[in-house]
Amino acid sequence: MLGLTVHKGYLFYGKDRKREEVFINEELRDETIWLSTRLHEMFKSGKTPKAVISSKCKSCSLEAHCRPKSAGRGKSVKRYISQMIKENLSDEETP
Repeated sequence: MLGLTVHKGYLFYGKDRKREEVFINEELRDETIWLSTRLHEMFKSGKTPKAVISSKCKSCSLEAHCRPKSAGRGKSVKRYISQMIKENLSDEETP
């Protein structure tokens, strides 16, 4: 766009307040372009992929919004909502 090549960047993890240096090479650029194209396709299709839960979820700033454990085979929406109501009520009672 501006004719500049960026060789490195940083990822900041807000929850842990840590910054990680990332070196940007052609392979990473190609993967980023492919992933962004794929994300646009998924968004247009209106389908959400199945969650893949890993230890990385704990350090993700979007974990509270993603809630990967709340969906999937054998999960009950009714049970999930009941559990969330119980948790929220108990949080309000705690000083």
